[in-house]
Amino acid sequence: MKWGNRNSILFHTCFLVISLILCSSIAIGARADVEAFVTRFYQQCLSRNPDAPGLEGWVNALIAGSLSGADVANGFIFSQEFINRNTSNEEFVTILYKAFFGREPDTAGYNGWVNYLYSGASRKDTLNGFIYSQEFENLCDRYGISPYPTTTPSTVFDYPPFDLEKVASILPLGGMFGAHVTPIDHQYYTSYDFSSGNEASIDIDVYSPGDGVVTQIQHMNVAAGDSPFAVDDFRLIIQHTSTISSMYIHIDELSDKLAAFDPGLGGYASVNVEVSAGEVIGRYGGSVDYNIVDKDIVLDFVNPDSYVVEDWKIHCPDPFDYFNAQIKSELRAKSLRTYNPVGGKIDYDIDGRVVGNWFEEGTNGYGGINPSRYWAGHLSIVYDSIDPDAIIVSIGTFNGEAKQFSVRGNSPDPATISVAHGLVIYELIDFEYYKDGNVWDRTSFVQGLKVRNSVNRHGVILLQLIEDRKLKVEIIPGKTADEVDGFTDNSLNFVR
Repeated sequence: MKWGNRNSILFHTCFLVISLILCSSIAIGARADVEAFVTRFYQQCLSRNPDAPGLEGWVNALIAGSLSGADVANGFIFSQEFINRNTSNEEFVTILYKAFFGREPDTAGYNGWVNYLYSGASRKDTLNGFIYSQEFENLCDRYGISPYPTTTPSTVFDYPPFDLEKVASILPLGGMFGAHVTPIDHQYYTSYDFSSGNEASIDIDVYSPGDGVVTQIQHMNVAAGDSPFAVDDFRLIIQHTSTISSMYIHIDELSDKLAAFDPGLGGYASVNVEVSAGEVIGRYGGSVDYNIVDKDIVLDFVNPDSYVVEDWKIHCPDPFDYFNAQIKSELRAKSLRTYNPVGGKIDYDIDGRVVGNWFEEGTNGYGGINPSRYWAGHLSIVYDSIDPDAIIVSIGTFNGEAKQFSVRGNSPDPATISVAHGLVIYELIDFEYYKDGNVWDRTSFVQGLKVRNSVNRHGVILLQLIEDRKLKVEIIPGKTADEVDGFTDNSLNFVR
């Protein structure tokens, strides 16, 4: 059986009619948003309203996709008109906060950036700190523009990875929970019975999104973690081109064609089995993992060599971009994340900033020392995968187990913390997701979720960037910021 034939004529007809009706109104609304974005830079950076030709040029380029939000920022900040303003470091930082974040600077962030400039940092480096911040990404998302230059994938699939009619929700890339300390490199596709809390039926078809060759089949028998548990399911890889592959984890049943190559529980096999686009390759119930690996894409990790043990991890972009417009629309509609990239992201590193992934010095990067607990020395200080306004601290070893926390006060932004900031203390807090005042059950499909801190404080983490790629860290459970004076002999160094 192949996906895509059922009601396809009706769908495409309806899709075309709706598109024609809505196209003009969407375009008008989108243009107004983009004009507001550009106008904000004229007013904050150049201290004037836009001239008509200049405004039209910027707006048209943003709408066409030939320029990104980052291009606009660089264009204004390094324009001769802005340079002629001859701003002081203090004025420069204040302008960046207003233009990029739409607010006055917070004291800690302001002092950190001003000190950074006076320590010899260039304005280009300072600007990049703002451009690659989550707050700027969120701002661009609100105005409906791409924050950074994008590339079009060389391959676009005409079949989804699963029967989307039976998929209730999609958890995006970048989640962190339990032993998944760094942002997760795959999405989760959950069934309706899983979302309702009932026992899941194994009835969701798994498809090959394009022609390819199954190259690996693993019959998994254990799910790793601080509390590992037995499983009986499959991990497999389909190589679609020389650089693009699909990776599935926790498929419950293989198709008869692939089952002939089952290596047995706990086994692994290298195989060479051709599959066609839309072919059913298995079935699952409950939840299954999926990601696309594109070796033409290298994510923005400061030190890619730290991920050699899972060398695909640095090549995991948003999978949604690899599907045709119809399928991409359906995937986005089921994603719990509504911020761009809607399918999620895992690379938050900024060189010379605290934000991103860190590994305890001398522990072999992502691979760790002990394979049964490789995540013990992992540390991620990034943003929530569903609500990227929220800072999340994910720790490989907190009182002997991996834990994730939000930050009391949700400040300072780790993307702004540099060597010049000195010691920073985050209080570690439990958190929940809320929508319209109601706590999310973490299974049902709800969009528009926001992180809200609880009152339960679990301790503090002390952070000081002592070099651009070396972070001094101490985790102190059971303490508040007021009860901590500074580092003790128990501090550790983390590196990229």
